[in-house]
Amino acid sequence: MSQNNDTAPLEPCEEGSPRVSRRRAFLNWLDERKGPLSAWALGISLLVLLVWPYMIITIQPGHVGVLYKRFLGGTVMDVRYGEGTHVVLPWDTMHIFDARLHEELFSCTVPTQNGMLISLDVTAYYHPVADKTPVLLTTVGKDYREKLVLPSIESAVRGVVSGHDLEDFFSERSNLIQDQIHVNMLQSIGRHPIIIDGFFIRAVKLPQDISLAINAKMIARQNVQEAKERYKARFIEAQSVKMTQETVSAGLSESFLRWQGIEATKKLAESANAKIVVVGGKDGLPLILNAEGTPASASTPPLAPAGKLEAPTGQQAPISQSAPDARKMAETAEQQASFAERVAQQVIDAGASGLDHVFGSSLSNSR
Repeated sequence: MSQNNDTAPLEPCEEGSPRVSRRRAFLNWLDERKGPLSAWALGISLLVLLVWPYMIITIQPGHVGVLYKRFLGGTVMDVRYGEGTHVVLPWDTMHIFDARLHEELFSCTVPTQNGMLISLDVTAYYHPVADKTPVLLTTVGKDYREKLVLPSIESAVRGVVSGHDLEDFFSERSNLIQDQIHVNMLQSIGRHPIIIDGFFIRAVKLPQDISLAINAKMIARQNVQEAKERYKARFIEAQSVKMTQETVSAGLSESFLRWQGIEATKKLAESANAKIVVVGGKDGLPLILNAEGTPASASTPPLAPAGKLEAPTGQQAPISQSAPDARKMAETAEQQASFAERVAQQVIDAGASGLDHVFGSSLSNSR
């Protein structure tokens, strides 16, 4: 029986039933108030659109939020809002801080210890302490950079630079100056929740006239150094030439010159080319190899021009009317060559210490 009741179709409501009456009454009420209700819906939609940015707050990576409640106690000191989306009341305010590392480029002109004005380009790195941002908001504010960081940099730079000379910025003490400025900045900031991560001097600029004077001085110093190096090189070269000349002069003895003359006569005699050798010098050497310049003896017959004795190609050269003199001169050259060979062999056997003795005995035997 219950199954029949579940599957039985619903009977239509009668025209005068209470259910149909309530529906019809509600539709009539909406139709009568259509204009005011549409105005209310539009107003509520506009209000939601207007307050949406103040109610839905998105905190980006590396940032933190501090909530200020207008009617419920002001700044929330024990809660820090992290990254993500947060919903707040439209009359409250969310203050967002960038907790990442900040780079501050700063330039200033300060006097040194001796009164010279220099321009410094410096860089400071800092960031606020994320957990202490409510304290930073209530004590300094969101504009802590203008109120605290920049004045601390300028004060620290002026205090340290005024105690150093210009030369200190171009020496190993420059790192010490950076560290002193860093320490002074930390002392200037004090207990505020800001950390100074580093401080660096990027450039030191001098006045233009001083820069030109320094550059001129450095150029002059470089020129002097180059002149000294050139003078040193030339002095060493002159000393080497002097030592070479002294060494050569000490070795050019009479015995050495005789030995060189014998070697030259031997090579001249062994040459296959036609030659004319004028003998008669000291020790039987040619005149051109006579070390003392002694003229030829009177017994030596004068040699007439012999013309061409032998052509370079080995052909027989024409003989002039003085052919007997030429043959005699050739025979004399052969004798001198054989004599030079014998003397050279004796010099080699006897050694350099007995050179004068060998010459004397050879000359006596030849005579």
